[in-house]
Amino acid sequence: MTKIYLITHLDSGMKYVGITDGDLAKRWQQHYNDPNSAVYTALRSEGYRMTMELLEDVPSRDEALRKEQDYIRTLGTAQPHGWNRMVSKVEVVKPVVKTQSKAKNEDISNTAFMYLLKSAITYQQPELVKLLLFTPWNASQYAKELWAMYKAKKGAE
Repeated sequence: MTKIYLITHLDSGMKYVGITDGDLAKRWQQHYNDPNSAVYTALRSEGYRMTMELLEDVPSRDEALRKEQDYIRTLGTAQPHGWNRMVSKVEVVKPVVKTQSKAKNEDISNTAFMYLLKSAITYQQPELVKLLLFTPWNASQYAKELWAMYKAKKGAE
């Protein structure tokens, strides 16, 4: 079971939604000790008066990742109103590739998909990330979109 949890700062009301396959106490320790964690930064800048509560136990990690994003939207915990970065976990979302080709072509499509997704995240293109994750897979369409965004970004520099 994967747990979806909510951390709330009692003074500021700021919140963070996360998931873990372990127990909540262990996950709290990870946040407490990880300088890359938004919660770690908040602990040191805003104080330690925080709660951590279980929102839901979910049978699979893939389902938990989807529900985590739903909670982030519903509870309004995305930055700047909360501590979540909306695309922080998109790279671990397993893509659904719709293709009628053989297994080798599917592997190439998956590789291309992940490359495009990583590039969209690297170039901070949330519109393309959403497009990649929430619409049927079409390699040529996404390659054209990414190339246009890349050229626009290079032209702006």
